[in-house]
Amino acid sequence: MRRYKFRSYAFISVAFISVLLSVLLSKAAVFASDGKSAYTNPDTGYEVYIDDSEGLLSEVEKETVVEEMKSFTQFGNAVFISANLKPGQAERYAASYYENTFGGENGAIFLVDMGDRLLVLQGHQDVDRLLTSSKCNSIMDNVYRYAGSQAYDRCVITVFDQAEAVLLEQRIAQPFKYITNIFLSVILAFLIGFIVLGITMAKPAPTRKEILNGLFSGCNITDRSVVLQNVNKIYSPISSGSSGGSGGSHHSSSHHSSSHHSSSHRSSSSHRSSSHHSSSHHSSGSHHF
Repeated sequence: MRRYKFRSYAFISVAFISVLLSVLLSKAAVFASDGKSAYTNPDTGYEVYIDDSEGLLSEVEKETVVEEMKSFTQFGNAVFISANLKPGQAERYAASYYENTFGGENGAIFLVDMGDRLLVLQGHQDVDRLLTSSKCNSIMDNVYRYAGSQAYDRCVITVFDQAEAVLLEQRIAQPFKYITNIFLSVILAFLIGFIVLGITMAKPAPTRKEILNGLFSGCNITDRSVVLQNVNKIYSPISSGSSGGSGGSHHSSSHHSSSHHSSSHRSSSSHRSSSHHSSSHHSSGSHHF
């Protein structure tokens, strides 16, 4: 009887340890061995990629964020990173990080810079056709309050939800854009009003005839007569000397031709150097929190 109980306890212990290990391994499998690549879309090959070096998300929050970011991978890679950078480095750092990790693939990267307290969203390659810099700025305007209240998981989820909505050509809230448009409309209305007021109040300038009539309006001229006196004639003979010509015009023309050739050479050199411009491109928006 005791041997049976011992075996049953041993079996239960082994089963419990097996279940515990399977749970831990399944959670660990969510993140790859590098702790950054969290999910790969089997249809598109795009990834959910998280590099939270500042520890802004707990493990439970990471799992929730990854699940919410998965749907973005139908368009490109979905990348979230956190860092502590010096002022002015955030946008360049985000662009370099994405290009070094994914090259020229489509995708979006969201950076939380704790050093400069700055949020940066960038759309790379074909994604920036719809996720423009204006849209990136609007999304950052919509989420910076979450980062300010340290709700970083909600911040990341909202960023990629709204970025996905933009790529689906759906409307998102753009309050700062509307406020800016209202202010510009008011300023433009004032300018137009001042111009119209100036035109209506300005008096037209008098014509030349009206000025002359005004000058002689008080004059009364009578008995007008003209007297011609002292008419003289002067004879001037034509000089017999020949006039000399000026030279050097042909030489000047030759110099102009040489200058034109040099200009053409510089233009062709400039065209060749511009042909090596990189094809990589991205949109970018940011907001302090």
